[in-house]
Amino acid sequence: MDLFNPDFALTILDEIRSGKRQVDLLEVMVCPGGCANGGGQPLPVDEQVIRTRSRAIYEMDNSGSVQEAHHNPAIGQVYHEFLKEPGSPASKEHLYTTFSKREVNSGSSSPGS
Repeated sequence: MDLFNPDFALTILDEIRSGKRQVDLLEVMVCPGGCANGGGQPLPVDEQVIRTRSRAIYEMDNSGSVQEAHHNPAIGQVYHEFLKEPGSPASKEHLYTTFSKREVNSGSSSPGS
């Protein structure tokens, strides 16, 4: 289950804690401006660029024939031929990551600003 709304995420977390909802994996994405402006994306130039990027990504996503990764035939083939199953040693080696604290990049190109 993917969540991108912080308020809804809290509701779902409460449901999980109370036993009302059971999930195998929960991904909460609350990037400012949405994930179209989140980590791994180019640093934004201005608000209009962010809006344009977000709109293009959502339009591409909504018009796609596959709406969920686990229904994507290419992903199924990768698991069948290589990873074998979710949580397998191969999937952990190639798909899992760890994070470490880093300095925040302000996007400024001049030192000290």
